[in-house]
Amino acid sequence: MRTKILFILTLLVCLNLSALALVDPTTVGVGAKALSLGRAYVGYTDDGDTIFTNPAGLGRIDTLKLTSMQTQQSSDLNYLVLGGVYPISEGQAIGIGYASLGTGGIDLRDDNGTSLGSGNYSNSVYLLSYGINAKRILPFASDKLSLGTNLKYFSYVLNGSAQMEQGSGSGMDMDASLVYEAKPWLTLGYTQQNCLPSSLGGKISFANGYEEGLATVTKLGGKIQILGDKDESIQSSPYKLSLGLESDFYPTQNKAATMHVGSEFWPSEVLALRVGMDQNSSSDNTMVTNLSAGVGLRYAGFEFAYAYHPYSEFSDDTAHYISISYVGINKSDYSIVIKSPSDKLITKDHATKVEGIIIGKVGNLQSVNINGNIVTLKTDNSFSTNLPLISGKNSIRVQASKPDGTKDEKVVRVLRIQEFADVNEKTLAAKEIEYLGTLGLAEGYKDSTFKPDTILSRAELTTFLVRSTGLKTPTVYGNIFKDVPERHWANSYLKLAKRYELVEGYPDRTFKPSLSINRTEAAVIITRFDNEIAVPSRVTTAPYSDIKTSNWAAGAISKAKEAGMLKFANDNILNGKKGVNRAQFVFMLSKTCIGQQLIANLLDFNTGYDKPEIPIVYIPNKTKQASIQRLINNY
Repeated sequence: MRTKILFILTLLVCLNLSALALVDPTTVGVGAKALSLGRAYVGYTDDGDTIFTNPAGLGRIDTLKLTSMQTQQSSDLNYLVLGGVYPISEGQAIGIGYASLGTGGIDLRDDNGTSLGSGNYSNSVYLLSYGINAKRILPFASDKLSLGTNLKYFSYVLNGSAQMEQGSGSGMDMDASLVYEAKPWLTLGYTQQNCLPSSLGGKISFANGYEEGLATVTKLGGKIQILGDKDESIQSSPYKLSLGLESDFYPTQNKAATMHVGSEFWPSEVLALRVGMDQNSSSDNTMVTNLSAGVGLRYAGFEFAYAYHPYSEFSDDTAHYISISYVGINKSDYSIVIKSPSDKLITKDHATKVEGIIIGKVGNLQSVNINGNIVTLKTDNSFSTNLPLISGKNSIRVQASKPDGTKDEKVVRVLRIQEFADVNEKTLAAKEIEYLGTLGLAEGYKDSTFKPDTILSRAELTTFLVRSTGLKTPTVYGNIFKDVPERHWANSYLKLAKRYELVEGYPDRTFKPSLSINRTEAAVIITRFDNEIAVPSRVTTAPYSDIKTSNWAAGAISKAKEAGMLKFANDNILNGKKGVNRAQFVFMLSKTCIGQQLIANLLDFNTGYDKPEIPIVYIPNKTKQASIQRLINNY
């Protein structure tokens, strides 16, 4: 009828296909990797091609896999493969696949040689795959056994003439498969392709009313890992070498069994070299053996594969196959275990010892990266190093990366609290001093002391308040107060404090920075600073026995006491004229709304470790509002 369709038919027969209509595109060979291994692939279950060759492999996949291949065979026949695997939980995954053979522009002529135009041929199969670890559904089964199946929908389309269109049809079938890890280095596979009986729907129905089932194929074989990681190969080696063996049987056809052999060698994590032997058996038991070869390049979870697969019966037109796949990063390859320090550790140490071990399939991994520093692994794959800690939040990142982009990372969060030589558990507000010291709000002296009992000066109090706002201090030119020199250490703090009216000078424009602050003054200033405290103009109950309701600061003292700021006062006596020391004022500051927020944020291990901390800025607006109100009242 036509030269081209006879040529395609002849080609398909040489590929184990006995009739043009009943062709399963997946039997041609899916994926350049599988073809370069001589189609000895029933034991290889670590990528997306397992959908087509052994769906039970889906029960062993724990990350997304994608596969694709396209080629043009014999200059006329286009072959396309697409597939993807998605793990839905540990030990089970689903997949979808598509494979298609097709050609167009077929010259159609009748028996007299008269042209009838051109026609097209398309043969496609759609797969829905599922694989599961047998232990999940059969409690008595081995966890080294996985089960899988494919549901397949076939579509055959011939068009161009009424006679050709009678050959179009569609139908269903299925595959069933097993994978068993007999040894860490030996994986056995079995697939029964197109095993659904015709009585249950396993058949193709054609437009001319004819029905026929697809020939079933039994695939038995395995994969032997000769070289590789010590826990999964016969011989431990920095290189990887595997051997694939497969036999195909045709129980419903008069065909001899065929053998398939392939070997894969990885001299590095990014390069694979592959060779194979592929046998094909025709319906007259003619055996044809073809040698194949290929390479693979893998990086960051992606692989480019090329296969050279000649067909000796068509020596003038060899097929070249190219696949681009996403093989993913296998989560089970290896993992990092950090033994110390523990996560969410709070310490005063200036350094910590980081210890851990790499477990699993380490391969040629020789070192880990800890906060940018390379640490060499010991013979037992453990690691250890001393790491300095900054005051505040520390993220200890341990990373292990292979050349192919495979990596694991573990993060430990450590909070280093500022320590002062003269602050201990008996010190008033010891924790608050250390917390605010860690935040840089309560600075110590050069000798690493805090001097908690030292009476606070007006300049020091102003500094405490301004630092806790997080506002940027301005540059000062000239004098803010006439008794504070331009180069005074607190001048920039005084300028910002004056702007927000946190402190006031005296009528003669002096500030008296070294003058001590007493408890009454401290209570007034701290309650005015706290936006959430509303100080009453009058009180009906004296807050302390030595503070009368008529006292000018009674309202502020009452609110400070109510907020828990004055717990250091004893026997219901404030001693308001007594100076407030550094520890007492830190305690008062820690009870303000901003003080509590800053401490809570410091102790929050969910912020400031994965990415830089967002600064907390506090605007003490109550004093400004009070000033505006005074102006309105005076007007």
